[in-house]
Amino acid sequence: MICPVCHEEMMVVEYKQIELDVCAICRGVWFDADELDLLLGSLHLPAEGLVRPLTEKSDEKVRKCPFCRRKMEKVLTGVGDREVIDRCKKGHGLWFDGGELDTVIRGLKKPATGVTAEAGAATEASGKAAEEVGSFLADVLLGDARENEEGGQ
Repeated sequence: MICPVCHEEMMVVEYKQIELDVCAICRGVWFDADELDLLLGSLHLPAEGLVRPLTEKSDEKVRKCPFCRRKMEKVLTGVGDREVIDRCKKGHGLWFDGGELDTVIRGLKKPATGVTAEAGAATEASGKAAEEVGSFLADVLLGDARENEEGGQ
C-alpha cells in the first residue's frame, strides 16, 4: 500500500493480530475499516463516538485513500485536544499522520476526575497497554531506520 503523504510503499506490521500499514518515512499509520476499533478494544479503551464530523474547514492538505485513491475527508478524533485525521469517504479506513495515533491513545487513557479506585486501576492498565502500542510502533519504525542505515553502509 502506498502512503498518502510520502507516496512511498508502507510496511505491514501485525500487532495483537491486527495488521497495520505503517510508513517508515512520515510515521503515519493506516487502519483498514474497523481495525481501530479492534485495537482500542484490545487496550480496553472506548471506541464509540471517537470519530466525529469536522464542523469547520481544515487547513490540512487533502489526502487520497491508499486503497481507492479518492480524496478523503477530514474528521475529528480523540478527546480534549481533538486530532484531525483523514477518513476514506467509501469506508476503506482511517489515516493518522505521524504522532496523531499516540496523541489520541494518550488522551483516551487519561482518567476522568472523580473516578473510582476500580475505574482508576482499569485506566492505569489500559494506559500501560497504550504505551505498549506507542513503543511497538517506535520499535518498528526505528528498527526499519536502523536496517536502512546498516544496508547503506
